[in-house]
Amino acid sequence: MIRAVAASAAAAALLLTADPAAAAIGSRVAAGTGNPGAVISAARAKIGLTAGTGSPGAVISAARPKTELTLSYMAFNGYAAAVVLRCHPAGGTHPKKVKACRLLTKVDGDPGLLKPAATPCTLEYAPVTAQIKGRWRGRPVDWSRRFGNRCEMNRTTGVLMTF
Repeated sequence: MIRAVAASAAAAALLLTADPAAAAIGSRVAAGTGNPGAVISAARAKIGLTAGTGSPGAVISAARPKTELTLSYMAFNGYAAAVVLRCHPAGGTHPKKVKACRLLTKVDGDPGLLKPAATPCTLEYAPVTAQIKGRWRGRPVDWSRRFGNRCEMNRTTGVLMTF
């Protein structure tokens, strides 16, 4: 069942963005005048899927849950920064996206499970609030924590908040 649903979604996506002839087939199906079976067959041919053959990974990857997070922090003096992190595969605007994704994978996307490194920080009080929001493999993430200073934040969040 998953295979048919994914193939149908792939068919619609491919035919609506493909060449004009394919787009015409897709528009007839959307209007109820075309043959949905032909649309799915055309899409399968376009992505290399045939009945019972082809790469199951192509269909499964289309159904993989999304990972996209916005990481941000705001310092007491008003300085703020934010980046986007995508994982599986790594992407977004985070400068160390691969390492950040690896770190989050170790805690299954839960920043609250991160443990501070054994590095010293000054006792300076310059509060900073870190926040991570979005989705990790389809699950919602909404994490926020206030630290005494940026060193404490980096000691706990590691590469995640080094931007």
